[in-house]
Amino acid sequence: MESSKVKMGDTREDGMIFWKGSRWLTPEKFTQYKKKQKEYALKFESNTNYRKLKRYKNKKYYQENIEKERLRSTEKYNRLSDEKKSEIKERKKKWHIENKSNIKASKERRRQREKSFLSEKQLKTIAVFYTQSKRLSQIFNIKFHVDHIVPLNKGGMHIPSNLQVMPARLNLLKGQNKIFKW
Repeated sequence: MESSKVKMGDTREDGMIFWKGSRWLTPEKFTQYKKKQKEYALKFESNTNYRKLKRYKNKKYYQENIEKERLRSTEKYNRLSDEKKSEIKERKKKWHIENKSNIKASKERRRQREKSFLSEKQLKTIAVFYTQSKRLSQIFNIKFHVDHIVPLNKGGMHIPSNLQVMPARLNLLKGQNKIFKW
């Protein structure tokens, strides 16, 4: 057998098992090496720096492929039974009840991000967007939202040039990750 075509774990006629590179080992040695490899992997994975790096890479991948991941997640959820779906909804409700302070703090941080670095003139202009949204809702009998063209989570800012008034239905369809000018 040529070593370039042989994979780790392949066995020769004489009972020797292929390991990395071009090494052939006895079955006992092979199991010993395999065990050492598993121990090393467990030790390496328990290292906090490794876990942090892995978490960072997963987060970075998710941010770069967010649409694909959301679609995958939705498809996975749709395959669940109705019983499982209702169980998940109940768990979410329970979590929201138990974590009201965390949710409130998160909303407050968002409000603080929105208010920072705005002049008095900009604040007045933003207020006009919200009054226009209310006025349009009353006139057309359709709910309107003030939307961020570049979402806050994508680096957009809460400034007049990044705001637009649009129907709530369109805003909710758009989601928080798409840049969309209406």
